[in-house]
Amino acid sequence: MLARSVRAAVAALVVLSFVALLASPALAQDAPPDGGAGDGGEPTGPVEADAAARAKLIADLGEIVRYLGELDADIKAKRTKLEAAESDDEKAQLQEELDRLRAQRASLDRDFSRIASGVVLAGSDEASQKLDWQAEVTELITPLVRELKSMTERPRKIERLKRELEASEQLVPALERGIANVAAALAAEPAPELRGPLEALEHDLTTRRDRVQQAMTVAKLQLEELTKDDQSFVDSAREVLRMFFRSRGRNLLLALAAFSVVFVVLRLLHRLIYRYSPIHNVEARPFYIRLIDVAYHLITALGATAALMAVFYVSGDWLLLSLVIIFFAGLAWGARHGLPLFWEQIKMVLNLGAVREGERIIYAGVPWRVARLNFYTRLENPVLESHIDLPVKHLFEMVSRACVKDEPWFPTRPDDWVLLGDGNVGQVVSQTHEVVRLRLVGGHVKTYPTADFLGLAPVDLSRGFGVFSTFGIDYEHQAVCTTEVPEKLKAHIAAGLAHHGDALLQLKVEFKTAGASSLDYLIQANFAGKAAVSYGSISREIQRLAVDACNDNGWGIPFQQVTIHRAEPVGAA
Repeated sequence: MLARSVRAAVAALVVLSFVALLASPALAQDAPPDGGAGDGGEPTGPVEADAAARAKLIADLGEIVRYLGELDADIKAKRTKLEAAESDDEKAQLQEELDRLRAQRASLDRDFSRIASGVVLAGSDEASQKLDWQAEVTELITPLVRELKSMTERPRKIERLKRELEASEQLVPALERGIANVAAALAAEPAPELRGPLEALEHDLTTRRDRVQQAMTVAKLQLEELTKDDQSFVDSAREVLRMFFRSRGRNLLLALAAFSVVFVVLRLLHRLIYRYSPIHNVEARPFYIRLIDVAYHLITALGATAALMAVFYVSGDWLLLSLVIIFFAGLAWGARHGLPLFWEQIKMVLNLGAVREGERIIYAGVPWRVARLNFYTRLENPVLESHIDLPVKHLFEMVSRACVKDEPWFPTRPDDWVLLGDGNVGQVVSQTHEVVRLRLVGGHVKTYPTADFLGLAPVDLSRGFGVFSTFGIDYEHQAVCTTEVPEKLKAHIAAGLAHHGDALLQLKVEFKTAGASSLDYLIQANFAGKAAVSYGSISREIQRLAVDACNDNGWGIPFQQVTIHRAEPVGAA
């Protein structure tokens, strides 16, 4: 407590003295020999200020000298205790306190010299001394080691007392045997020159036994005192937690709150800047905006960390502050291998990598537009109902390219009618980069994984489609098969498809081939996309209309002839 008070007082004196020095021109330059008296010989205002500053300086120096005397007395007392100490633990503790007092006295000496002379002598200031990394690290982890020693002090004392008792219990019987042996030798009436050493040995062994027994008694009493309030592990843990949250727990919660507030506020400010800043809402962000964004992310991390450490510093919790410093030092040391990866991320965010903002890439088998290139990159597809926020490191193996005008982003759009390679025809209900849902004819919904959907080579009927159908008539109409039949067949089918209105874009009926048993015609009907809902029934409708045309015109429809040959029995006449 005395050392802390001395340190605080000296710091205050140093600050006040430097203020006085800065405010006093008399210490910065020689005072004129003339006291600056006026007409009446009275001192002027500046001279009075100089005198007051000198008086204040002398008083401060006197205080420092008084503190130096107190420190000398403390050093002398500690040195006396150190010389009289018996145990190694006590000597180590006294030596540590003595070193600390000597360091404080050396610091006061430097302060006295600095304040009295008004200059800082080279080599006398702590800042000019050689930096000892080992000492600095030791000073940094000292609070942690001291706290761990404090937490384990009681079990360590109990263990040490148990070891001492165990050793003493083994030593006392040995000493008693020795005393008995010496007593037996004395009872044998040895020669006078031998009796003296034997009696001295007996007295020495007896004294040592008594001391050991006294030490055992004291150790037992201390052990009883330490173990009389033994608690269960749960109770001990609860007590430790209670003590922790009473002091350091509060500091830890405040530090975490400060870290969170600074981080969240800076992130929200960044979002507001992106929302309302005109230079951030352009399609292609310039390089300097990207560089500012990277710097802002670094400032956010450093600012939140500084707020965390500031709480520990202001509250004087050097243990948690040391832990935080050690944690970040270990984090920096462990992250040295990740520096190349971090540099690649920085290059990517600055739009200097293989993937660039506004260009097209393929991810998970689906084309995407890089909408926002950042540490978390946003990928968008104009016709999908989902987007992806992807860590920028996942883009390292990809290469983007410029988007082509009117380039399709997906084979279909929501509400489109499609024909799949498995023969299903349906309307797209929803489509994401994960699944595509189709409402098939009949009303039931079928779900396809997007990769499987694309693998079925979907045909978008809503952009227009054509229906091809083959129909044959009998060879007896061969004379009119290329003239009269195509015209009448087309007219009849066109009249039958008239209910589709302007959705029927084109109708062709052409002679296709002379087949084995029929004269075949190719019927081609092209429709607009709005007729896609009837795609499945249009083929059947064309076949029905072709049959009706045959009936109206008396055209025969051939059927495939099958010739049956009867086998003769073997050996028949």
